[in-house]
Amino acid sequence: MLQLIDPERYNALPLLWEGDAPPGERLADWVRKEWEHKPHEGETPIGVAAEVAEAAARALVAAEAAGPFVKKDREEYQRLLNDMRAMEAQYRYYDAKTRSAALVLRYGYSRDLKDLERALVPLKESLGHYRRLVALTDKTYREACSVHSVSRRIPFRGAPGKYTHWRDCLPEYERELAIFERNLKTLETPGAATQKAGLDWLFEP
Repeated sequence: MLQLIDPERYNALPLLWEGDAPPGERLADWVRKEWEHKPHEGETPIGVAAEVAEAAARALVAAEAAGPFVKKDREEYQRLLNDMRAMEAQYRYYDAKTRSAALVLRYGYSRDLKDLERALVPLKESLGHYRRLVALTDKTYREACSVHSVSRRIPFRGAPGKYTHWRDCLPEYERELAIFERNLKTLETPGAATQKAGLDWLFEP
């Protein structure tokens, strides 16, 4: 979540959206324009995340429907289906987490706890999709990352033998949700301060 709400902290590479993507908005831009009731321009993170998730779901439905017509190489067909289910779960995870991050960023403007309470729902949803991704890949993939390097920081700092499979990240996402729930509960306590600077503290121990 910190990488979505505070990407500069992770040395986000501007070339990724300035040179390698169509014109559009970053998540913080989208939230600001929503808050100011301004029109959006080009691709938006919310739109792309939802579009990709829905496209993956449609592709999976079509692939599963083809099952009765597959007369040979059934094992390979089942492997392909598992790949597609894993991709659909991953895209659903990204979609839900992006929606949650947008609500957290909105809280930066509104300072309305209802925005954080609403953000909790898709954050829990994202974890459910991620658990499904882990279940689908736990015994079918040796690894998930092609870059095993200590210089890699996204989603977590890489190192030999660390965060090389989706299952390795699951405890971190579970911890992230627990921290957010705890910090939200603290804010909901009568008399709690609600004007803390920044948003990073919502996801920090």
